[in-house]
Amino acid sequence: MKLETLQYDVVVVGGGMAGVGAAVAAGRSGAKTILIENTSALGGLATMGLVNIPLDFLSGLGQEFFDRMDEVGGLRKRNSDPEKHKLIFDRMVQEAGCDLLLVTPLVDTIVDGDTVKGIIVHTKEGRKAIMGKRFVDASGDSDL
Repeated sequence: MKLETLQYDVVVVGGGMAGVGAAVAAGRSGAKTILIENTSALGGLATMGLVNIPLDFLSGLGQEFFDRMDEVGGLRKRNSDPEKHKLIFDRMVQEAGCDLLLVTPLVDTIVDGDTVKGIIVHTKEGRKAIMGKRFVDASGDSDL
């Protein structure tokens, strides 16, 4: 069975805070970028796990995220509204021009020698090969 193959400059696995930041930065730099998340929403523990993430130090994309959360009433002192958190992350990823796959687990890695060349993911449409020039493992579990 031949897999559908997709090509990207940057492949980010894991849609938590770090993965979203990496994907948005890559997309804004002009790289063709895809963000792959195993669960049904971006934000990782802050949204899917309802874990309060302290926002004591902010700069760059973190500051932009914080400002945008404030604009939509998504901040309560040091806590964030998880649904508005998801909304802002979705918007930032889309605005950066990134492709996004949710509910998409990583199932295998394509390696040539000691170099990652691609990954295999499982979607509702079946398995796909996603090839890339650069990979970011933001899975939280070193899945890549």
